[in-house]
Amino acid sequence: GETSSSNEAVEACEQALALTPTTSPKYASRLNNLARVLRDRYQRTGQGDDLSRGQSFYRQACQSGFRTQSEVVVVAGYNWGMWALQRSAWSEAVEAFECASQSANDLFQRQALRVDRAMWLQEAQKLPALAAYALAKISELTRAVVTLENGRVRLLSASLEIERQELERLKEDAHPQLYERFVSSVEQIGQLERQEIQDVNFADQEQLAATVERARIELADVINSIQQIPGYSDFFRSFNFDRIKDALLASGDIGVYVLVTPQGGLALIVFEGGVREIWLDFNESDLEILLGKPASGYLWAQLGEVSLKHSLEEVLPLLGERVLKPIAAALFEISSVMERKPRIILIPIGRLALPPLHAAPYQIEEHSNNLQDDFCVTYTPAARILQHSRQRLGELPEQEKIFLGICNPLPLPPEFSPLKFAKLEIENISRLFSQKNILRETQATLPAVEDHLPCATHLHFASHGSFNALAPLESGVVLGNGQLLTSRKLLARRQLVSVRLAVLSACQTALIDFAKLPEEAIGLPSSFLQAGIPAVVGTFWAVDDVSTTLLMIKFYTYYIVQGLHPAESLRQAQQWLREVTNGNLAELFAGYKLHNADSDLKVIIDESFRRYTLNDPNACPFAHPYYWAAFAFYGV
Repeated sequence: GETSSSNEAVEACEQALALTPTTSPKYASRLNNLARVLRDRYQRTGQGDDLSRGQSFYRQACQSGFRTQSEVVVVAGYNWGMWALQRSAWSEAVEAFECASQSANDLFQRQALRVDRAMWLQEAQKLPALAAYALAKISELTRAVVTLENGRVRLLSASLEIERQELERLKEDAHPQLYERFVSSVEQIGQLERQEIQDVNFADQEQLAATVERARIELADVINSIQQIPGYSDFFRSFNFDRIKDALLASGDIGVYVLVTPQGGLALIVFEGGVREIWLDFNESDLEILLGKPASGYLWAQLGEVSLKHSLEEVLPLLGERVLKPIAAALFEISSVMERKPRIILIPIGRLALPPLHAAPYQIEEHSNNLQDDFCVTYTPAARILQHSRQRLGELPEQEKIFLGICNPLPLPPEFSPLKFAKLEIENISRLFSQKNILRETQATLPAVEDHLPCATHLHFASHGSFNALAPLESGVVLGNGQLLTSRKLLARRQLVSVRLAVLSACQTALIDFAKLPEEAIGLPSSFLQAGIPAVVGTFWAVDDVSTTLLMIKFYTYYIVQGLHPAESLRQAQQWLREVTNGNLAELFAGYKLHNADSDLKVIIDESFRRYTLNDPNACPFAHPYYWAAFAFYGV
């Protein structure tokens, strides 16, 4: 039966390994195969010798494959680490995941200019969280943060684009030789890797391996040379804990990484006193069920298959009680001794980045709140991206605010509908700026927007968004005739010298492609951050047209008129929207009628005025999270 088949599999793998020279590029993969069948037999029989031999062969596969078969090491290290996690062998899991991560990092460096890097992003995307979880289990908390952050940065498509910007700047800064050496090394390694090594004899394989090794040494040498140039010390260099802490806590804030694994969930809170771990009674399977349940799952709601309101009513309370509540309790304790209430910087990992964690309700003692009620919450993909945004903010020149509003671009592709309240939104927001440029409907073409970008300090897109999962730089906002203002175009033109804030008042601008995308990306906000805009407001789902208009007008009132930080402005605008009554809204729309002469706009305002006048004046029509929770602030 199964035992006989297991024995045969082990014998076959042992024979294959015995016939393979240690210098063969296939040696590491055959070590991995033998370790895998020994692991499977151990799980069936519990035979002690299989455990020790399986561990040994996995270790050998990682050691022997690192220089010649990095791809095999990623797979072997992951399989070995997952096996160790199942046995609660935390130190062993750390060793395994670090082997896999080191090889994955090596692959990233060699493929940083190759479009097929996405394949390895998908292969390696879970490694940082798994390694951090195991490290936290053995109380290596600062090491866990460093592992998670640097794995996160290497996974982020955005981070690789920042490296690309550095490369382009290197060429412009009178270092073209280093630029050419870097590109040449990467291309040479890529060509060598694509050779069909199975068709050459062992002597040729040894020669090929030696050639690859020389090319990799050259790549490491040129990276080191680039790092020696003033201003390039961070090029392809990991952050240590002090730098992570500086990036997250620069303004007296607190950083919170949140992750789930098959074994359970973990939050790592980075604050002035160090790191605190919060173990969560919530694992990867729990999250998948919550997101994918057919009748109410959040992902199905995003696809329009079930009611998003109903889904949020089920998903958010569960996330609040099992994920956010223990985190909030720790944050209350940490912040109680601080001079001011800190902002909370959330860094959700994987599919935890899909739902709006800031809006998940929890009950502590007799009070039912969410994190947004108790703190000002912002998001960032990683501490390094936050530092990049803060650096960009510091470089912005002092000047008067100049508003560029893009209002309901037309014509649209058939999959998009016009935003009829966009005009009311843009007209009322633009009044708060003394200098403004507004591109309405058919005026909102790609050439017109690009012409106005160099002067703008504040971008507001009352339009649809489009996120390209496999090519994040091709993500952007939809303009007239279906053309996209993409992150790639923003980067290429280098014209965002003055932009302080971009508001993506659109549909699903923060939604990631949960089917295909390497899980690190967070959508258009990440793409705009990497384009050099230090702060972005995005939305998690297709937002309601009326509530969005009201929220955006209030947001800019707090920000421009009252001078609040944009993150705090968004928080207060969301609280206002939750509490505004039909009676308040009737008065508000009556005021809009007086101040808007546009005939088409008057029709829309009249319809809304009647709607709120006829309903219960004390009811709060936008209290449901569907209306306000979609909005989030990213950056600084």
